[in-house]
Amino acid sequence: MAKYLHMDMETRSAIDLTKVGVYNYARDETTDIWCIYYALDDGPIRGWRPGLQPLPEDVREHIAAGGVVVAHNAPFEQTLWNELVCRRYGPAPRIRDEVIEDTMVMALAMGFPAGLERAAQAARLSVNKDAAGRRLMLQMAKPRRIEPDGTIIWWDDPNKLVRLAAYCKNDVRVERELHKRVKPLTEYQKRIQLADLKINRVGIPLDRQLIQAAKLLADQHVEKNDAEMSRLTGGMVQAVSRVGDLRQWLESKKIFTNTVAKDFLQELLRRDNLTPEVRAAAQLRLDAGKTSNAKFAAMLELMGEDDRARGCYTVFGAGTGRFAGRHIQPHNLPRPKFERRIIENHILPLILTQDARAIETLFGPLPDVLSSCIRSMICAPDGKIFVGGDWSNIEGRMLAWQAGEDWKIKLYKDFDAGRCEDPYLVSASKIKHLPPEECGPYRQIGKVAELALGYEGGVGAFQSMAAGYGLEIEDEEAEIVKRAWREAHPAITRYWRTTNLAALNACAERGKSFTTGAKGRQTIFHHDGTHLWAVLPSGRTICYPYAHIGTAITPWGETSNAMTYYGIDSRSQNKSWRKINAYGGMLVENLVQGASFDILAHSLLTLVERGATLPLHIHDELVLEVDEEKAEAVAKVLQKIMQTPPKWAKDLPLVTEPWIGKRFRK
Repeated sequence: MAKYLHMDMETRSAIDLTKVGVYNYARDETTDIWCIYYALDDGPIRGWRPGLQPLPEDVREHIAAGGVVVAHNAPFEQTLWNELVCRRYGPAPRIRDEVIEDTMVMALAMGFPAGLERAAQAARLSVNKDAAGRRLMLQMAKPRRIEPDGTIIWWDDPNKLVRLAAYCKNDVRVERELHKRVKPLTEYQKRIQLADLKINRVGIPLDRQLIQAAKLLADQHVEKNDAEMSRLTGGMVQAVSRVGDLRQWLESKKIFTNTVAKDFLQELLRRDNLTPEVRAAAQLRLDAGKTSNAKFAAMLELMGEDDRARGCYTVFGAGTGRFAGRHIQPHNLPRPKFERRIIENHILPLILTQDARAIETLFGPLPDVLSSCIRSMICAPDGKIFVGGDWSNIEGRMLAWQAGEDWKIKLYKDFDAGRCEDPYLVSASKIKHLPPEECGPYRQIGKVAELALGYEGGVGAFQSMAAGYGLEIEDEEAEIVKRAWREAHPAITRYWRTTNLAALNACAERGKSFTTGAKGRQTIFHHDGTHLWAVLPSGRTICYPYAHIGTAITPWGETSNAMTYYGIDSRSQNKSWRKINAYGGMLVENLVQGASFDILAHSLLTLVERGATLPLHIHDELVLEVDEEKAEAVAKVLQKIMQTPPKWAKDLPLVTEPWIGKRFRK
């Protein structure tokens, strides 16, 4: 029997896969399969057209026997197979979660891009995707036209079908070669992948009625702002979204710019010489960036008939191994500006009654208010309730634990036991050289320092974080804060240096291992001749593809050696794959975030493998969906699980305070 069944399929539908998600897509009556191409191990690549040809016997036997099925973004093929092939063109055996090997997940686990074409390029394969075929695939995935009576006309010209089949066949070829190049998942990683499949299939429960009402308010607000923008600009800018027209109008007012992005608009509004029209137009555009209209539309399109949004997570989507968000982006939900009771008892009823005037009179600009309510739109279904919890300052604790900053670990333990002051006050006391009890006015300085300086951040990092918390201090004082914080954290500052040195040494002496971190909590760097690997205390690895020693310009203008690797630039608009220069603080941030993810994964796996319904998780937070009468008991269990570290981190102080509620909160 063959070990692997490599598979790819091309589909068509009247609905948009990118908007509705694979689960709704697979269940829509207009969705169908053009063709499926497959190969068993290194055998010939063969095609099959469901509905026109019988299911190939070798495919049936392989899946029925529990053979491994390999695909890129495998949940797509698995869902289409189980929902369409089995239901519409069966009988056929279902593809179980346990037999999947997903080359996209394997690529992400190595720090490669997600898409097959970019992953193949990153892996430096000799074969690649067919760009012209991709354009054809995108065309044939949608109707050619829809007749007045509703009849769908597809792009089914024989020549196009032949070209589409060749494209699908080539994708199998590329995926098979990628599968040989990427590293297999460990058993631990496979468990996380299986949990991710279950969580994505459960879906996030949403309040459809509330979201529809919020979207209607947001639409009306956009229409009002578009009319006001047109009035202010004399008709030159017909809509707030027309940024090109807005730039031209600003130029007519002697304001020259290549962008009307947030940073420029904020700087523009600080000027004293703006005309009222320019100031109002700039403010309208700035406010447009706050609107949650797109989020409401995404929620409504992604919801299934049971009001759940599925497929919102990508396992190992970040280079450190953390999950990434998709569709409604659960990791990027706005932080509420109002207390939960205000939102739930006062604002939500006004949204449902469409009382925009009352909302703005009582609570401020409509876009800000609606944005603050997004978390509350995640709502447990009838008879159920949420039990959630997040770890207190997990990254700060993990950083101190990995670095061996023993006084700080003791501080967290004492704080958890109620024996000492708030850690942010203690941080402020070390910066200001005052007793913690006298540092109330300086708590924000202590907090910003903790959040901004742990990864070798300087004055720029401090000021950037300070702006988000409304803290204003001069650069000279920020420099003093930075130096005081570093003096108080000698083990952490040493950890930056030893981590950078370990990575450099591993690149210089390939095949040897170099460690960093406190005894018993070390990360091990080793270079296999192609990639640099960081083995975290959990045993999971972070990959730095094609790492080598290069040169970099430091922030203070010097040239020095640096570990250089290829990675995804998360700050670029298209998430480009490029060379990245590492430094100690950045590497430490990777190690801390990676190990913090492993803390989440430990609890997440414990819960999911025990059969818990876990529809939502956000970096350092887990949310269960339980029967209302079981909530109190589940909260105690959740707290115990989340506060019990895995064996590899048995002395790491963890604390969480579970909450119970019908709606998601922060």
